[in-house]
Amino acid sequence: MGFSRYYFKEHNFLLTKISGQIAVDDLLQHVITVNKEMTGKINLRQLTDCRNITNLQSLSVKDATNCAQRETNKPGCSLAIVVPDSPIFFGMARAYAMFAEDHRGEVRIFQNIHDALEWLAKDPEEFNILTNFVESA
Repeated sequence: MGFSRYYFKEHNFLLTKISGQIAVDDLLQHVITVNKEMTGKINLRQLTDCRNITNLQSLSVKDATNCAQRETNKPGCSLAIVVPDSPIFFGMARAYAMFAEDHRGEVRIFQNIHDALEWLAKDPEEFNILTNFVESA
């Protein structure tokens, strides 16, 4: 299980790639770390790529919502969560999103990473820049 974070300062963009099995302690530690690392960032755009998660069995909906409630306020921040085509993954992401929305501008769930990047990018040029960044990370 792993969380990898990549911050693109020039575009105020945070990419998180999650892989393997997700456990509540790992998700909570990730939320706490992002809270610390992104303190003071306004209008941050975040993309969380969950397509390489292999197992959600040790994470409950309550665990996910509790972790989301631990987020600190991120004014104007947008979060795109990309999940595989699975009702279980979508449901878990939706549970997280419902509570994370209280601390940021907007949260949306996608199954296609390019749709997520299109939503986060300010214009087509930035879409291309962010796409290259994500693909190289």
